[in-house]
Amino acid sequence: MAEELPPQIVSEIQLSGWVFVASSAVFVWHILNHLADDYAILLKHKLRLPALAYVSTRIASLVYVIGFTIFTSVSSPFRLCILILNNVNAPNTFYPVACFSISLLFFFRVRAIYGGHRVATAVFGFLCAFVLGANITVPIGSRASPHPIGKLCLITEKAPQASAAGYMVAAAILPINDTAVFLAISFRLLANSRTKHTRKESVKALFEILSARILSLYGLRVLKTTLDRVTVVSNLVTLCMVYIPSISPIYHGMLSVPNIALSSIMACRVYRNTTLHAARQASVSFEIISPDGFTIPSSAASSVHFVGVGEEFRAEHTFSSGLRELPPACQHVLLELVLSVLLLASSCAAAAPPVRRVDSIVTLPISKKFNFTGTKTLLEHDITRVTHLRDKVNARLSGASPSAAAVVSDPVVNTLTSYIATVQVGDPPASFDLIVDTGSSNTWVGATTHFVQTETTLFSGESVEVTYGSGDFAGIEVFDQVEIAPGLVIADQAIGVAATSIGFDGVDGILGIGPVDLTLGTLSPDSNLIIPTVTDNLFSQKTITNNMIGISFEPTTSVASQNGAIAFGGTDSTKFTGPITFTNVTNVAPASEFWGINQSLRYGDSTTIFSNLAGIVDTGTTLLLLPTSGFNAYVKATGAVLDQTTGLLQLTPTQFSILESLFFEIDGVSFEFTPNAQLWPRVLNTAIGGQPGSIYLIVNSLGASTETGFDFVNGMVFLERFYSVYDTANSRVGFAVTPFTTATTN
Repeated sequence: MAEELPPQIVSEIQLSGWVFVASSAVFVWHILNHLADDYAILLKHKLRLPALAYVSTRIASLVYVIGFTIFTSVSSPFRLCILILNNVNAPNTFYPVACFSISLLFFFRVRAIYGGHRVATAVFGFLCAFVLGANITVPIGSRASPHPIGKLCLITEKAPQASAAGYMVAAAILPINDTAVFLAISFRLLANSRTKHTRKESVKALFEILSARILSLYGLRVLKTTLDRVTVVSNLVTLCMVYIPSISPIYHGMLSVPNIALSSIMACRVYRNTTLHAARQASVSFEIISPDGFTIPSSAASSVHFVGVGEEFRAEHTFSSGLRELPPACQHVLLELVLSVLLLASSCAAAAPPVRRVDSIVTLPISKKFNFTGTKTLLEHDITRVTHLRDKVNARLSGASPSAAAVVSDPVVNTLTSYIATVQVGDPPASFDLIVDTGSSNTWVGATTHFVQTETTLFSGESVEVTYGSGDFAGIEVFDQVEIAPGLVIADQAIGVAATSIGFDGVDGILGIGPVDLTLGTLSPDSNLIIPTVTDNLFSQKTITNNMIGISFEPTTSVASQNGAIAFGGTDSTKFTGPITFTNVTNVAPASEFWGINQSLRYGDSTTIFSNLAGIVDTGTTLLLLPTSGFNAYVKATGAVLDQTTGLLQLTPTQFSILESLFFEIDGVSFEFTPNAQLWPRVLNTAIGGQPGSIYLIVNSLGASTETGFDFVNGMVFLERFYSVYDTANSRVGFAVTPFTTATTN
């Protein structure tokens, strides 16, 4: 080293130095930009194993990148060079720690996606341990000396075991960080995209992934995500640089620093964003399932304005407050342009849909649908559903496991009456006909039309299961783009994808617009996570100005008709007359967990049915259900008798001619429910097993004693006569008279 180095070697050394300096600059910029996030992870959330791996990755990668750059790329006194590289053997000591921590983060990701499956855990645990074993020998045998060109430190000697370790590292990092992870996640996603799949079909899915036909169509879509693409490119290029003999020996290790920097950035941003993005714009954070398989902690309070996952999740590569305003595609381009020279490759990330605020109210048309092919009556359907909803919430409020709620052993085979909305999921979009349900909050698809993964699909690492009493479904939870109506696009909405479902013939799933707490206990293994509803995310992503929806229904005598609409972000003044009467959501449990209200009910001018009881407003229930005492009072007042075939009350024509109105007293305002509104549409009598021309009433018994905290249900027959408003921000429900309140449709 006493003689001058050849000019070519000098140029190669200088180029390597610039690579190290550029990589270090980008990495330090990235670290500084996320100091607040790192602080939050360390001090505001529980330090579980993924968090410890995250912290270890940050520290070890930073020390290695900065240390290696300083002692090989800038002027360094000879004594310091020898001390650091030969005696202390740093920063190479941090190289195995950084590599292992990065691999550990990917291990946690795959383990979560496979739900802790023992085989997957064992396989990727072994690969992770292999990375540690291969990297731990890297510092052994490193030797350094100064050279006269700028007095730079050079690693000039390596013991044989260190040389062997280099090849072991090259062979180990690629499987754990690239090929194995990619194939495992791809297999899981592709296999789960089928609503029903056997072991044979799962094996077939693996061969489809490995085949050029599917890899070109499906695999390249997966590679469009920044995480997979950057780690794939980085590891492949680094591996090629090590193994290609025609490349100068000085270049063999040139990409070690940028590779560690990139891998660390990509692995850490998954954990960081899935942990922290939920609280970016909220005064208080909440729990949500993780798009990449990690748990998002909770610091939930009684009143929160939820923040959706889309905007923050797609803006994770920001480096300054100014860059936060750039579209996600531009952010990805900026990062990769800085590092493209280092990787000898560059590409542009897939652009996320831009956030768009809708200043005017956008409505979603909905259609009433009848499906009477089941064996249970209309009343049995409603009672089964409502009983299960009540018992499930009671179990949770009592401190029992959410799964401790009564399980219906004989669920209704078909949804009898429902309102259907057509929504688009994915990109390219697929249409799904979903039941509009204010009594539940999970949105899911796949009951009839199979769900197919697209470019916007992200697997959450959670399975999901919901039992409604009138049916159930089980499957996986994913994040995907959902278009509710033209102009109402939600990025990264959490939705369920059904693997099995019962009771949903002719529909594809449910559009859940109930209170968000109803999603508790529906996920596994993290049953305490909360899933923001579509309205929560529309508001948090600034697509609508108010976290509120207005629903209008019209009474109909057709088995299928478009007779309703949902207004997102406010109310549609063309659908109601007069003022809206708002009442706060009741504080009486368990009705308080739903869109629950307090109301009184009387028949005619003087007959009290019940006074100031708590119940719910529910689009998923058809009838008007009363407590047993109130039902008995109604039967006595009307003289109706029970029809054994339909389960409904029946009147004679004479009794109907003197039938009086019901009056709902809500927050001091009286809403008249006319005699005609109390009738089942006579042209649909045969559809429910009744006799043509008979007069059946839609008022029935809830089957529960009075003052249980869940004493009545105002179902669709009530909502078809009044405009209803569901105000999440102010925790209240509103009602208004419509042109159909006094209609004689039935």
